[in-house]
Amino acid sequence: MKLAIDFDGVLCNTIQKWIEIFNSDYSKKYHNLKLSYNQIAEFDFYKKFNITHDDSRQIFQTCWESWDTLQPIEFFLDQKTKKLSEFCDRMDIVTANDHSNKEYLVKFLQKYSIKYDDIVFEENKESLNYDIFIDDSPINAQKILHSGKSVFLYNQPWNQNIAELEPNLDNITCAQICRVHNLDHIIHILENIK
Repeated sequence: MKLAIDFDGVLCNTIQKWIEIFNSDYSKKYHNLKLSYNQIAEFDFYKKFNITHDDSRQIFQTCWESWDTLQPIEFFLDQKTKKLSEFCDRMDIVTANDHSNKEYLVKFLQKYSIKYDDIVFEENKESLNYDIFIDDSPINAQKILHSGKSVFLYNQPWNQNIAELEPNLDNITCAQICRVHNLDHIIHILENIK
C-alpha cells in the first residue's frame, strides 16, 4: 500500500501561525479584524474575510520561513508516523506547498523526527499513484474520491461541510472518504482491516 500524508493541517499547525501573523501584522489593514482558529470554517477562508489572495499567500510564506516556530498538529508524531509506515510499502508527504519551501518542510520534519520516504509537491494530488491519502482539504478529498481512491479526511473546522462515508474495514482501498480525528484513529482503522 502507498500512503500520502498532507503537511499543512495534518502534520503541521500552519493555520495557527497564519492567524498569529495576520493578527499582529495585517489586522490594521483589514479594519482591525482579529481572527481565531474556530472562525476558520472554510478551506479558502481568506475569501470570507475579504483578505486578498496575495496577502494570504505572503502570510503562508512567512509561516514556512518561520518553520522553527511552527507547531505539530499532534504530540508524538515521530511514534505515530513510524507506526503508520509499518502498514505501507511507501509513505510520502504529499503537499500543494511550493517546492521552493522544501528546505523549511524538511527542517520541520527532522525537528519532530517525522517518518516519511519522500516529499512530493503536487497541487493535483488526485493524479498521483497512492492508495490512500490523509488530507484536511475538503476540495482535495472530493477530487481524490472522484478519482477512485480513498482518503482519510483529517478533522478540522474548515472541512465540516463535506459528505463522508464510513470505511468498509474489509476493503479500505475502495474509493471512500472517512473522517478521522487524529493519526491514532487511522492506525486503529488500519490495524482492524481483515
